[in-house]
Amino acid sequence: MKVSLWALIGLASTLRKGEAGHSSVPHVDSSSLVPGSLDLDEVEEEHGFEIWRENETKGEDESESLPNQVVRALQSTDFVEQSECMPSSCDTATAFSTLVDQSVIPCGECVTMDMVDTVALSSGLNIIGKLQFPAGHEFVTIHTPFVFVQGELEILSNPDTSVSPSNAAVKFMLTGDANDSEIIPHGANAAKCGGGPCNIGKKAFVVAGGKLSITAIPPSCATWSKITDLRTSARVTLQPGEYDEPIPAPDGCSDPLLYDEAFENSFGHDILWTGGLGTNIHHEGNTNSGLVVTKRKVTNQGPFADITSLKSCMMAGVDYIFNARVKLSNPTPLTFEQPTTCKLTGTNCLELSIEYQKLDESKHERPKAKMTQASAPNYNTEFLFGATVQFTPEELHDDNVYLVIYMSGPDADVDIILEEFTLSLPGVESYPNPADACAELAIG
Repeated sequence: MKVSLWALIGLASTLRKGEAGHSSVPHVDSSSLVPGSLDLDEVEEEHGFEIWRENETKGEDESESLPNQVVRALQSTDFVEQSECMPSSCDTATAFSTLVDQSVIPCGECVTMDMVDTVALSSGLNIIGKLQFPAGHEFVTIHTPFVFVQGELEILSNPDTSVSPSNAAVKFMLTGDANDSEIIPHGANAAKCGGGPCNIGKKAFVVAGGKLSITAIPPSCATWSKITDLRTSARVTLQPGEYDEPIPAPDGCSDPLLYDEAFENSFGHDILWTGGLGTNIHHEGNTNSGLVVTKRKVTNQGPFADITSLKSCMMAGVDYIFNARVKLSNPTPLTFEQPTTCKLTGTNCLELSIEYQKLDESKHERPKAKMTQASAPNYNTEFLFGATVQFTPEELHDDNVYLVIYMSGPDADVDIILEEFTLSLPGVESYPNPADACAELAIG
């Protein structure tokens, strides 16, 4: 997660570009901020502090704008550093616990964190001066709707302390409801939002005219290396056996595309798809396309096809790429375009599986791919589900009675809409060019 040291750090959500009640408030557009970038994910992992957000039920894309309203996004150069507010020394620091208003670190003051466990700041945390977390400080969680760094946020650690999750000392828990926060910049930056407050979005971590100073990795630990030489005169040519080559399909079989179904005017042209026993299927809406599986009563029901006829063209131990365009539709109105259960909890995620039956009438199920929580969609939003899969000799044995492929996993009351399904060998573009092995390397 790349964020700017000079302006807005947006955490896990897109800032609104205008909303009723905030029509006169310019917004910070973090996507346009390039100078002074910092990878907060790496900082959190390597430097002993965390930034968390309370449970969020809205989707990732929450952008909306007022009609006929033009709002100029603030640029990184709009905010200037105010060094006069950042004390160079904390020898005469003020203890955080003694502040009358703990939501503001005043300009010119150094305040050291002396509280542990939980600190609740319902009015936010606005750092104009300097807030320091001393080395060796006990673990503390800061609950706040936003953090606005106009001065300096400094987090120190002992150089001989190992960097690990067990030694984390600071955790920021960004709290609150769906309302945006507003803040008036200090001093020379006061007019950056037209003299009024800046709308910084919800649950935001902002660095505007200030800086983060985080020290955790010992100086003796090298985090970069100098390149002493770069040879560009000679090109590397791979010899046979030094690189993977495309695997051709068996004779008489389509290459590299093994199977492709778009469900146009049909529930399957070469292979018939169903929803499994007990379900209903139909096309999507008023169209003659897509396979919609409804009346699912258990999670293992979903789009289902007998691919026994493809076995003669399938090879064991070989990579195949499957891709599917899918949509999950929950009939409950309140869930429209809200996160799926998989996205919220990591359970009931979409899966691709096969089932085959041997001559002894034993049936065997094998999962082939499963959607992760990080890639899970919202309801009623089309998404791509794909992976690289392999099949075993046992699964493709000639004596097997049948081989079926199916999708399952989402909550039982959710309709699964399959728009397209493909299964193919990796194409030539997936392999290196032996005559120019360095063609896709980024040099510089």
